[in-house]
Amino acid sequence: MGYTILALLFSCSLHAQKSPDDHFTQAVKNGELANESFRRCQRFVTAWLQQADSATGLIPRNLKESKDF
Repeated sequence: MGYTILALLFSCSLHAQKSPDDHFTQAVKNGELANESFRRCQRFVTAWLQQADSATGLIPRNLKESKDF
């Protein structure tokens, strides 16, 4: 129990040392990473949608011969 309280106090003191600018800088980095993730997902989905069947609008399970039949 004593170690838990000590760890909690130590972790709180680490966060207190960060300035608002440090938090803003981290938020900008996180935003850039999230933006890159969204763009990659969008490109992935767009590429698969280009393979959709024109009659049904369904996308294939894979780009080679279907193994479902």
